[in-house]
This record gives sequence, C-alpha cells and structure tokens, in this order.
Amino acid sequence: MVPALVLMLLAVAPYGPAVARRHAPDLREDEPARRTTRPAECQFGKQAKELGSTWFADLGPPFGVMYCIKCECIPVQKKRRVVAKVHCRNIKNECPEPSCDSPELLPGRCCKSCPGDTNSPDIVQEDSPTVVIDEEELSMKHFGALLTGRSPLCIRRDDMTGVPVAAGVATARFTFRRRHLFWSVILGPSMVTRPRALAFLDRGGRMLLEHPLRKFQGIHATYEEKTDKLCGVWRRVPREYKRLLREGSLYVALIWGDERNNSMDTALSGRISRYPALATEMFTSLLEPEHAPASIGNGACDDYRVPGQEEGWWGGTAVVTGAAGAAPSLHLAIVFNGVFKPTSREQTIKVMLTLPEKNQTIIDEVHKMSKPSYDFNIIEVSTPVSAAELRSLARGRLLLSVEAISTPERRLTGVVRQRAACEVFHAPLIAERLSAATIPEGLALLYIDKEGSLVYDIQVDNLSIADPKITLVEEQGKRHSQVEILDTRMGVLARPSARIFPPLYEDQLAVHIGSDTGPPLLRGRLLSRSLPDAAGAGPAVLKRTDARPAPSTIIAGLAWVSVDALCGINYEVTINGYNGGWSSWLESHALGSSAPRALSGQEGSVLEPTPAELSALHAGAAYLNVRAAENGTEFLRTRLPQISVPPSCLPSVSYVVDNELSPNYPPTHNNVPPDNSLSNTASCFYAGRSYEDGAQWMATELCHMCGCVHGALRCDPIRCPVVECAAPTIQPPGQCCPICTNSTTAVWNESHGCHLAGQYHAPGSSWHPYLVPGGYDTCAVCTCDFSTRQVRCPRVKCPILKCAEKDAYRPDKKSCCRVCPVVKEKKSDEDTLKDQGTPRTAEEILAEGGCKFPDGPLPNGKEVHPSIHSHGEQRCVTCRCKDGEVTCVRKRCNRAACARRRRGDACCACTRHRRQRAPRPPS
Repeated sequence: MVPALVLMLLAVAPYGPAVARRHAPDLREDEPARRTTRPAECQFGKQAKELGSTWFADLGPPFGVMYCIKCECIPVQKKRRVVAKVHCRNIKNECPEPSCDSPELLPGRCCKSCPGDTNSPDIVQEDSPTVVIDEEELSMKHFGALLTGRSPLCIRRDDMTGVPVAAGVATARFTFRRRHLFWSVILGPSMVTRPRALAFLDRGGRMLLEHPLRKFQGIHATYEEKTDKLCGVWRRVPREYKRLLREGSLYVALIWGDERNNSMDTALSGRISRYPALATEMFTSLLEPEHAPASIGNGACDDYRVPGQEEGWWGGTAVVTGAAGAAPSLHLAIVFNGVFKPTSREQTIKVMLTLPEKNQTIIDEVHKMSKPSYDFNIIEVSTPVSAAELRSLARGRLLLSVEAISTPERRLTGVVRQRAACEVFHAPLIAERLSAATIPEGLALLYIDKEGSLVYDIQVDNLSIADPKITLVEEQGKRHSQVEILDTRMGVLARPSARIFPPLYEDQLAVHIGSDTGPPLLRGRLLSRSLPDAAGAGPAVLKRTDARPAPSTIIAGLAWVSVDALCGINYEVTINGYNGGWSSWLESHALGSSAPRALSGQEGSVLEPTPAELSALHAGAAYLNVRAAENGTEFLRTRLPQISVPPSCLPSVSYVVDNELSPNYPPTHNNVPPDNSLSNTASCFYAGRSYEDGAQWMATELCHMCGCVHGALRCDPIRCPVVECAAPTIQPPGQCCPICTNSTTAVWNESHGCHLAGQYHAPGSSWHPYLVPGGYDTCAVCTCDFSTRQVRCPRVKCPILKCAEKDAYRPDKKSCCRVCPVVKEKKSDEDTLKDQGTPRTAEEILAEGGCKFPDGPLPNGKEVHPSIHSHGEQRCVTCRCKDGEVTCVRKRCNRAACARRRRGDACCACTRHRRQRAPRPPS
C-alpha cells in the first residue's frame, strides 16, 4: 500500500515548488476522516515530526528513502495562529562542488563528497526515538500562572480585532513531564460560565495551540465536576516552545465564545512563570477582589493601562505547604496584583489567615514592598500552627486575605482548598505471599474533591476474606503507621485526617487489605498520576494468566488507556513485582481488526490508530496484554473498559448495531454509577433479568444469541452450522439447531453437556463461536461430543487453490477461504451484448473485495497504472487490487533485460558502465 505522499514527492522532486502545490491522488485503501491539524507537530506518513526537525523522505517500497528530498517541519503563521507544516525540497542542485578530483557518492547521501567534507545539505539530524530526561527538564518541572485583567498580553482575532478581557480571576498549574505539559485551571467563584477553549500563546499574542474544553464521558468528566477544575495536557511540546516556557515567554489564555463557530468573545490570559514552593504545594487559594470592579475596560489591546487609570479585575493565588508532625507549620507563597495605589513606590501589605466560624486569627503579618509591580508581586509567609488549625486547613475552613494598608477597599480574599493540580492516586495491589488457592489481585484509586473529602475506589478479585479490613498506612522504610480505616471498598471519607496529605503527596501512603490480625493479604503504594484530557473510564486491572515468567513470581499491574480529541490513543502501563523486561500489546477484537499492536515503552501514544482499534475501544471490545521480553510469554491480560471516543474519530458505520427483533424487545439500560464513583458500570436488561457487562446468553424462545457491551445490547439470529451425522439428526424441544447423536440407539439427555465461555451446550450440538460484540465467527465450528462431552473447535478447512496464491482473493470480507478468479472466455464482438444492464455500484465493488482508488473503485484482482495530475499515466508503476488492499510496484529490469531492451522502454533504469581509461604516464 503506497501512501499518497509517494506520488506527491515524485512530483515535487524534479519540478520544484510550483508543481508541489498541486494535489496528488491518494492511493490508500482507507483514508481516515479524522485528519485534524496538530499545530505543534507535523505529520509525515504515520510519523509525528517535532517542530524544527529535518529528515529525508522515506516513501516506503518500492522507492525507499529519497536522500535528495529533504523535509523540514517549519512554523507557519496563519493570521494570528502558528501551525506546523511539512516543507520538502529537492537538494540535488544545492550540492557543493567537490574539492577533489575523484569524489564518491557514499551510501545514504545525495551529494558526491570528498574525504573530510562535512558542509553538505544532505547531512541531517533525525529525531531521536528515545526520550532523554536531562537535568534541564528536571529543573523546569513545575510552573504556575495567574490570569487576571491586568495581564499585558494582547490577544487578537483572525480579523485583527482585539478580544475583550473577561471579568474574573483564574489560576493555573503546570507540570512538565516527559515532553508533555500537564495543566489544571481553577476558575474564580464569580466566573459561572465554562470557557470554550484553553490556548497557549507567545509574547506577541500569536496562538501556538488551542485546546477545546469539551466534556467526555468517564472519569475525566466526573473528576472535573467533583473538584471544580479544568484538566488537560499538551502532548509532545516542541523544543522551540519548551524554550519559551523556560524563558518565561509562554502565556496561557482562557477563551469564551460560541463552540459551533469557534468565536472569541472574551479572553483571560496570564504569563506562565516559576512560583516558589510549587514542588511541595499541598493547598491552593484563589484570591478575588472583595468588591467587584465597577468597570473592566474594553480589551487588552487598548491603551487604557496607564498608572492611575487602569481598569479591570485584579487578583492573586497562594501556594500553601503544610507540615504535620511534632511541630506543624505552614508556608505561604502569595502571588497577587492590584491591591495598592499605582502612584506609590513603597507599599505596606497585610496578610491574614483566619478561621471565620470560630473568629480565630492564625496569621496576621505586615510586609513592606519597595517596588510593587503592576501585574506580578510575591510575598512569602511562614508560621507554626496547631494540629487543630491544620485539620481546619485540610477541610477548607480557612480564609486568606491580602490588602494594602492604604487601600483596604481593594482587599483580596479566598478560601484555602486542596492543591490545584489535576491528579489521582493509584496503586496495583500485589499479594504479599503465595497461597495454594487463587492469588488475590486488584487496584486502588482515590482523589481529593473540592470539599477536601477523600473519594476512593478499591477493586479486589479472588479475596478469601468476606469482610476485609482496608487501611491507609504511612510507610517510611520499615516503619509503618496506620493513618485511616476505610469502611467500604467504594465511598467517600468526608473528614480525613490531616496526617493523610503529607505522605500522600510524598508517595509514602499505601493501601493494606487483610484481616484484623496478621500481615495484609494485599498491599500497594499510592502514586500520583496527572489526569489528562479524555481519560476514558479509569484504570483496568491486569489479570494474571496461567503462564508466568517464574512460578514463584507475584505480579500486579494496571493500565490506563484513553483517546484524545486528535484521535490518538494514549496509554500508561504500571507493573509491580516483575524486574525483567516486558512489552505491552493492544488487541482489538472487532470485525476487520488487524494484528495486535505493540506498544512501545511504559507509556506513550499511538498517533494514527486504525478505525477498527478505535471502534473496539469505543465498544469495550479491546484487550491489553503484557508479555515477557525474553520469551514472549503473556503473563498479564485485561479487557479494557469502554472508552469514550470522539464521534469524529469513529468510522461512519459502527459494527455494534442495534437489535432488530420486535417492537416489544426490551430496551437496553445503562447503570448510573454512584455519585462520586471513579469507574463506570453498565449492564443490560433482557426479559426481566439483568446481565453484566461482557455476558452473553441464548434467547431460545426467539433463537437469538445476545451479548452485553457496556450497556449496549446486541442480538443476532442463531446460525446453525452444517452437521454431518452417521445417523439422522434430532432437534429436541428448546433447541434451535439440529443435534447429531451418531447413533440410532442414543437416548436424548439434556444434562451433563459441555461448557465453553460460560455457556452450556447440549451433548451432540454444534455451533459457531459467538464473540461479543463482533458476532458469529463462521470460520470455526465447535462440537460437543455426544458420548465424551468434550468440546472441539476446529477451523474450517479451505480447499486447495487451483490458481497462484497472488491471484486468489476473498469473495467478501467475511469469507473464510480464498477462491480463484473465474476465467471467462473472450467473446467475439458479434456475441457481445451491447447493453450489459445496470453497472455495479461502488458499494457492490467494495463489498466484493474491491479497493478505493482516486479514479473510482477497483474490482478485486484488477491491475491499473496510476495517474498523476502533473505527469499523466505512470506506465512504470503497476497498482493491483487484492482483497481490499492496493499494492503498487515499480517495474524492475535485470541486467539481461537492460542489454537487449528495446527503444521506448523507459521503465528500465540501467546503469551505463564507462570504460576505464589508462592512467597517464608520469611526465
């Protein structure tokens, strides 16, 4: 299958930029309709290229790497936006003149060079596939931003009109990790409308990336609702934009407007900076004016920001760190603006931290600022506190205020709440010891909501204790101290102890599950995980298989899989208890699904997944397994929960269809998860009975096979395979297919049948395997032997082909065996009917194994020469359609053909051998 870029670059190479602007035909079989522009990176084939990178065009077979075609990912300004574009050019004419008499063309080079030559345009530095975390990236991990009306950034629309400043205050936190910038935003209480998008901009107001703030079903929407935060991630930040972040020249803006036409009605912006104590932040406060401003101005691009005449909202944010123990203390780093008179050079600032319900003052300090800034001021305060005050802090009861002594009417106030970072804490639960019975396994997941409550979800399988004791334990080396006891496996701890937060944020809090006495049966240390956009339905427990790398190994793991707004699959796999190398694989059990996809590394992204993979994730029919690196043994496996996929990423026709039984068919039903649940459960109702997710059953009264996929009910008519019996078949009451007894004296007995995949099958029955949600697999026939009660599921044996392998094809996509094309005798013109009836439609051709092609669909087995708009028909390239895939091959000629080639055969690329001249005699 030749990508469309092949023909485009062939047209670019010899003719230059004028021809490059023409559109070449696309020879791919299935062009996804989800080509969303990735502003921060370029897309070349199926590879993402970072902004500023250069590479040689790899066109795949039969062309290979074109070392004379140099490509770059360059930033292009499109009105007020910056987008990344691929620019390829022919560098053959840029080759320098060699400095020696006998230059050589080295492998992998375009220009002839002499020994020692390094100044050549065909030497590029390709992107490194591995991510190296250097000290520079580790030092720039935590950032913050204060978004107020006093930001100096000017934001303009595409028509160059200024965007008015929104009323209100917001604060943001940023964590840079492995090339990804995770962000979280807290809006002030006065901002009741959710923004349309979040944008990153440079100092000049040019938009570098716009991230839509859409809601997706799953843990992400639940988390945002229960914490009042906006969460997301900027994946694969280019080096150029990372430099802006490091220099403090990167800005963030919230945009309000109509989502349908992406309008920009108002915006609120702020500079991303380094704040003190962000690495140890435990609590956050957003400070708003106690009295709202009378006017907010016209826009950031107007010249109204004159000292003494400024308008707009002012505000602040506080980074609060609390230390528990023998001497509890607090440290506050307060960033603010607008509380003082702009004409004064020296200001006296008063900071107060109070407990209003008890009329108690915890902090009351005065600080002097010699040179106050217009939009960015920092004050740091430290004070000892009591354990009771620390509990009030953890429960959101403390009020922080900042004011200038000379202007108390511009006072800023805000409640101290949990820290602003969007994060959950997870842990795969590992068994402490091997037992003769089944080894228990599970996971723990929790987060802190806006009320300061602890929301938790503990999932455990194969636990031998009916009512286990679940405790949160602080683990510091060999010293373990119990902090809290959880009454249920899923719930909300409304008044958590203040002792929880320091070990929780320092990765020292663990979950222990066991009995009242003795060591725990399961345990796992909670680790923080940033919650990006569209995080799916939460983590999935990786279940152990029968095959383990070592019999005495106890392994536990969990997997996060999500689909972002750009249709990319993002994954993260965590394994505990295994020290060897391993790899993870994604399997999509769907109609038309491809082979399992290898996932590189512990976490990463699949930028161009297939439609079958996205459909399987959306329907909950995808699996993830972990294999050992040394021998490929699969030792962990899970079925991924249903993941919310944007509608624009799904194929036009989903393979999970609605049932078509009767008007009285019972409707499907989605269970509504608990109020603060972190996982979504779904079930189906049929004939007054509830079926769990993934279950399948037989409706014998209608002879239908049904399955439940996350609340979606699918029923298919039972397909009876052809049975070959030595004796006549029987069809007892309640059975939909004939049963083969292979005996004339056999007595029908409905008991002691066969069990497969949780389903009972009568003795002597035959059936096709039913896979949820793909339906029947007609390429296999399972049989329950009448006498031995053993199940066998052999595949259908295909007949021997009477034609060449390359000529055979499948009549349709569901066919199990390939067939040979029908050879028709060529009829004379007299015998040929002039009117052959209605021609076949494109859908009919594709259904019979045809292929999509720019000039129209190709029938299965047809060969054509492709055409390019600027070059016409390419006689040297032959494209052939076989079983829905197009394969294009360039004609090759051997040495014998080159020796006797005829005139006009321009497809044979033959090398002329020059005669070697004798060296000149020395003079």
